[in-house]
Amino acid sequence: MLASVVLVDSKQVLVRLKATDTRWLFAFFAVYLLQIVLIGLRWSTISRQLGVPLSWRRASAEYSLSILVNQLLPTGFAGDGLRAVRHARRCPSRGFLKVLEALALDRVSGQLGLFLVVLSSLPLTLEAGLVDPRSVLIALGVAAAALVLAVLILRLVPSYRHLLIPVRSFVGRAGGLLLSPRKAALHLPLSIILIGTLLLQLYFAARAISVPLDGHLLFWLGPLVLLAASVPSFFGGWGIREGASAILFASAGLQASTGVAVSLLFGAFALVCALPGFIVLLLDGQPSARRSSRAEAEASWTHAHAVGMLIGTVMALALDLPPLLTFVGALSLSFLVVQSRGVWTPTGHFGIANAVTTLRLFLTVALLIGCEKQRGEVLAATAIGILLLDLVDGWLARRSGADSPFGARYDMEVDAVFVLSLTFALAARHVAGPWILLGGLWRYLYVLAPLLVPTPVGEAARSIYYRLAYVLMVASFVVALLTPPVWGTFLGLLGTSVISLSFIHSFWRRYMRPEVA
Repeated sequence: MLASVVLVDSKQVLVRLKATDTRWLFAFFAVYLLQIVLIGLRWSTISRQLGVPLSWRRASAEYSLSILVNQLLPTGFAGDGLRAVRHARRCPSRGFLKVLEALALDRVSGQLGLFLVVLSSLPLTLEAGLVDPRSVLIALGVAAAALVLAVLILRLVPSYRHLLIPVRSFVGRAGGLLLSPRKAALHLPLSIILIGTLLLQLYFAARAISVPLDGHLLFWLGPLVLLAASVPSFFGGWGIREGASAILFASAGLQASTGVAVSLLFGAFALVCALPGFIVLLLDGQPSARRSSRAEAEASWTHAHAVGMLIGTVMALALDLPPLLTFVGALSLSFLVVQSRGVWTPTGHFGIANAVTTLRLFLTVALLIGCEKQRGEVLAATAIGILLLDLVDGWLARRSGADSPFGARYDMEVDAVFVLSLTFALAARHVAGPWILLGGLWRYLYVLAPLLVPTPVGEAARSIYYRLAYVLMVASFVVALLTPPVWGTFLGLLGTSVISLSFIHSFWRRYMRPEVA
């Protein structure tokens, strides 16, 4: 990957990536969710045809974890191995080899769909002059000769025939399942549709950096890029995909650096979208209501969340990518939701109040998308809507009798992410300097302080004074979005000072007057 960037115009690659429109990430993620459903349906279909029970929900969940592991670990197949082991544990009566066979045929179906799409785009590839027709014929001849040689080995080598019986049996079952018209009609269309969704994601990645990738280019460039990415490599296709994109984009009359930039962004979007796959691991455990150490688990999550938000803030500043901050917060809060299942409300259901809190979280994520270029009135209206929903979810919880410790913590943590996002928006719009982020970071510094300076006193309750400080701070920040820079800086300083005094008082109660706390 480094070679691909160095050999092309690396400065141009960085310029392209710097101008990324992160709103396309959400379109990319929407397609990713569709992919998870389709790919789970294909795997479950093939598994059942081989007599291995597997629901499409379970298959989709396991695939989401597998995709993430393939992105993070070497070979590009580590996630598939994990998927096989996990499913074999759930089906001990079928045996690991049977489960592995279903998984292998599922992957082969995907490759078969990709090859069909590549062959269908071959006329455009020849028309573009990328490949010599004689080279295509030679390649097809070599493939046919290799297939004939494999058949001869299976049939004409008597001394090793007993060792080849399992191979012949597997090939026979694979051919019957993959090539039988009735069975192929079930899995092959899914594989082809999945290739179509990958091409759509490639288009989104190109649009995110304003690359004009029309349908003609997408249909002959895209399948070849995906074919290169499917070659086993160190990590999830990285490197090979970028090199192939540089060559293919240059062949299409575009800059090689543009191909590398599109490919890098495609890989980055894919990695970000795959991160929620970690939630599958949380679903393996018992519900938190049954854990004897639930309080310890909540404390561990609180500390990990605070560290994650601090790191997310630093990364968002370094990369000049504000939405990264809210994505980290939303992902971390999703862990809290899953970890606390069973105790969301007194009845165990998620509840309408928590649903409204989740809506506030989604609006907070939207707040930082393009915040540098967005009109101040739009950002202010979004912030006011979030503040009003904060009042609504509390009222709904009390009215429905759904108050719970989880709901209170969830509400407080979403408030904290909202405040930090609001300060980040002001800093990104140059209404105030980076100092304004302190107003959003106080909450996480307060949570982590006992790790550095131990104290038996826990978090202070949210008093009426804190709530007033919170409302005054948010009001100051919202008005700062609508006023000239001079007044905006003053209002930002006012809001930061108010919330800072509130947290300083909380620190004083925790460390200087513990008997008061």
